Amino acid sequence: MSKDFGIVDGTAPQKACWNYNMQRTLSNGGAYIASPFNVNAGVDLPIGTPLYVDLTTRIAVVVKNADIIGGTSSAPEVNKGHFFQVGDAVYVSGTAVTINAIVTTNTAYDVLTLSAACDGAIAGQSLENAVAAGATPTLKYSANALLGERVHNVEGGERITAVGWIFQDVDTTYFAAPLSAKQIGILNATGRFLLY
Repeated sequence: MSKDFGIVDGTAPQKACWNYNMQRTLSNGGAYIASPFNVNAGVDLPIGTPLYVDLTTRIAVVVKNADIIGGTSSAPEVNKGHFFQVGDAVYVSGTAVTINAIVTTNTAYDVLTLSAACDGAIAGQSLENAVAAGATPTLKYSANALLGERVHNVEGGERITAVGWIFQDVDTTYFAAPLSAKQIGILNATGRFLLY
């Protein structure tokens, strides 16, 4: 006699992004999410989320970026799934500006209301997280690892698998988290990733 377990609500499993037998993790497999966390508490982090891991402390933070799909230079529309928050500094090229508001009412995209027009913020480009608003911005974090598992309802302090090497070509279009061309280039330049 078979047992009917019924339908269980929840999130569907995420498609495998790479062959997990072809990966190597940082710091003996473990790192810890920074506490306080650099994104909104309670979010889910999908496999392949770009991370910056301090290799001494093993503390990880999310590397924030978002693909622009429309809108204006002062209110770009970005794909859902980004980790930006109000107050973050962002840029494409030129001066970095601050996010004043995030409108999430549309089911297809979010609108980031910026403090001023952002140079180069047009469809097809990516917003990067800057250290601060102003001229000659620099990246707040450069990715050196990818999240190797889905982490639900993150509050900060969770132990995670930070993948530091993947010994195969990886198609990033399967990633649920945004990964800009700039961050792909930074990861590939380490010689430990073959992302496209």
